[in-house]
Amino acid sequence: HPPSLRIVSWNVDSSSPHPSQRLTALLVSLLESGTGPDILLLQEVSHHALYALTDNPWVRSSYYLTDVDTGCWRMRNNNHSFGSITLLRKGHASFTPITVYRIPYRSHMNRDALCCDIHLYSPSQSPSKLFRVINVHLDSLAINPPFRPTQLTICGDYLRAAGSGIIMGDFNAITPADQSLTDELGLLDAWKVAVSKSVAYG
Repeated sequence: HPPSLRIVSWNVDSSSPHPSQRLTALLVSLLESGTGPDILLLQEVSHHALYALTDNPWVRSSYYLTDVDTGCWRMRNNNHSFGSITLLRKGHASFTPITVYRIPYRSHMNRDALCCDIHLYSPSQSPSKLFRVINVHLDSLAINPPFRPTQLTICGDYLRAAGSGIIMGDFNAITPADQSLTDELGLLDAWKVAVSKSVAYG
C-alpha cells in the first residue's frame, strides 16, 4: 500500500488586514491539530505573511520552504504582490524532496503553478516513486477569455508526465463551466469523491 500523506491547502487572503497575525493563527491551529501536515500549500502569501512564516520557529525547524523571499513571485499589481509557497516536512520517512520549479502559463493576473517533485517511499514498492505536488492559484473572476481551463490543462499534463501526484490549491471554481472542468480533463476531483457532491467552489 502507498504511504499516507497529510496535505493541507489554504488561501491565506493577501488583501485582508493583519496578514502576519492571521498566518500565525493558522500555524498555531495546524500545530494544535497534531504534528502538523506533511505538506502545506499556501496561496496569496503577502510580504508580511512570508516574514511571519520564515520567522516561525516551528516552521524553521520542521519544514523546507520553496520560497524565502519574493524573487520568484510574478503577481505584482499596484505595489501589492503575493505568491504561492509550499512547505515540505523535513526528515519524513515516506518522502524526500527532489526538485522545485514554477510552471508558467497564460494568466490575466501573472500567476503560475508551483511544482514540487518528491520521491515517495513505500515498504511494498522498490525503488521509490515519483510523486508530483502542484500548488495552483488559478485566475480569479469571470474574465474573458477565461484562462482557467488552459491553466488546469497544463497542470494536468505535468501531472500525467510524472505518473502520480496531486493538484491542490485555489481553483477559483466560480462559474458553471468550472464545475465540469476536472471531468473534461480526465482528472479525479477529490472533493467530489470525499463528500459525494457534484459542485465545488474555491
